[in-house]
Amino acid sequence: MQPTTAPEVFRKTVKKYGDRVALRRKEYGLWHDISWNEYYRAASKVGAALISMGLNPGDCVGIIGDNCPEWVIIDMGVQCAGGVAVGIYATNAWQQVEYVIQNSEAKFFFVENEEQLDKWLHFKDNVPHLKKV
Repeated sequence: MQPTTAPEVFRKTVKKYGDRVALRRKEYGLWHDISWNEYYRAASKVGAALISMGLNPGDCVGIIGDNCPEWVIIDMGVQCAGGVAVGIYATNAWQQVEYVIQNSEAKFFFVENEEQLDKWLHFKDNVPHLKKV
């Protein structure tokens, strides 16, 4: 058995299932489908954007928010770009978020909403390694 990576498995799955449903999101009581192809395009955009902003292989990227398609898309985009996705619970206090961002030496940080952004505002001056939020 040859070693493989999550991005390799992702690409093979996209090729195999293409327009089939990969993810779903509920908006205003209605379910909306996201195909494997759409998922791949969105994740590729995330990865390309991170690389263009200076993400290097092995760099960590923090993600804080509730479970949703965007979280999964960002996670896969980070991995496809060679980065390490660092998931942070949305329920964590700002001190816990700071601890994770500090100890992972995250270069980028995705936040779901203003509530999560407010947590970063408490410690933004303590994380000079963070390039972009």
